[in-house]
Amino acid sequence: MWPIAPQYLQEGLQGLKAKYDLPVFIVESGFGDFDDKSQELICDLDRIAYLQGMLTEVKAARTKDLNLIGYSIWTYCDIFSPSAGYRKDYGLVSVDFNSPIKERKPKLSYVWYQQVIESRGEDVTVNEKLLVKNYKNY
Repeated sequence: MWPIAPQYLQEGLQGLKAKYDLPVFIVESGFGDFDDKSQELICDLDRIAYLQGMLTEVKAARTKDLNLIGYSIWTYCDIFSPSAGYRKDYGLVSVDFNSPIKERKPKLSYVWYQQVIESRGEDVTVNEKLLVKNYKNY
């Protein structure tokens, strides 16, 4: 497993600024995991924690002169990965690759990220009970 340390984002941006002094847009920032798809609700709290940490650091970096102009999650839905194939799950939406129509279903992280978007990135809190309640609206 790769170490996850969002607190080093600003340090990395400082190094890029010192060396290149160019705008930086972070793309494909994601979290591959083995989601438990045995239940109706795919409760991917580890993915939410990863994104919460990253977005908290992105917000802090944006208040400093570090040339960060944007941030994007890796993918909205599960995908084929060149390194992991279909074994790991990456998205906010689950894809059943065994289904003839590749059925899709939102994960808990989808509901959480909707909250983040609606708050324009201000609300990255995690209230699991509220997220589960909001999930049931899908």
